[in-house]
Amino acid sequence: MVWLARWWVLAIVVVITLLTYIVSTSLPGSYASSATVSVSAQGSSTVSPLDTVDASNGLASQVAQLVTTDAIEGPAKKALGRSNLAGSVAAATAADQNLIVITVTGRNGPLDRAEADALAASTKTYVVQTSANAAEAHTTAVTASLASLGAAITQANTAVHAATIAAAGALAGSPAAQTLANAETALQNLQLRQQTLQSQAAVDGASQEPSVSIVAPAGSPSKVSPKPLLYTLIAFVVGLILAVEAALIVGRRRASRPRASKHER
Repeated sequence: MVWLARWWVLAIVVVITLLTYIVSTSLPGSYASSATVSVSAQGSSTVSPLDTVDASNGLASQVAQLVTTDAIEGPAKKALGRSNLAGSVAAATAADQNLIVITVTGRNGPLDRAEADALAASTKTYVVQTSANAAEAHTTAVTASLASLGAAITQANTAVHAATIAAAGALAGSPAAQTLANAETALQNLQLRQQTLQSQAAVDGASQEPSVSIVAPAGSPSKVSPKPLLYTLIAFVVGLILAVEAALIVGRRRASRPRASKHER
């Protein structure tokens, strides 16, 4: 084998491998730390468990998209006493579940961990405050609607009472009897709308008050790059392939050269 005779093949491999190891160990490291937040919609007797799960997953997905906005990053920066976060932030749901994984990657492992925890706390506060504001607005709107319906029901009751007096002794099918029937139907429709609104308000109120918790604070930072051992192994394999290929090429070229005859010598 040609390459066995080429001692410099080994030299090239060793040099490439050592250079790769030295360079990769001298590069500044990158670290990542992640915290996990759970967001769950409140269940209800009128809502199926599957719908509750879907609502929880959808809500978590929406919140995850807001983690990198100032609505959540802003309070986190304030809590850390910083104008900017040192690491890069990424947030996504875990396997389309109601778990939000917040990951901070940077050059300072302990700081990345602190920033991930601050973002998780800010996310929890944001969901609680936003839900409270939405619930308050929803309650105000429902109260106004119920008050309007209550006034309409009072008027309908008055109309039914007046129609009942006017239809006293009237024959079935007479104008007075028809007016009474219409008034009673209008009253029943208003009462049905009132009941529906009250039931829907209970369901909406539950869904607008999700439970949120930090299920996993940021763990110890893990080094994501560089990875000297991995890079060195790759360099060794690549260097070996290149060196062997170079040796084969040189061997072929030498073998293809015409040898000088004894007479020429």
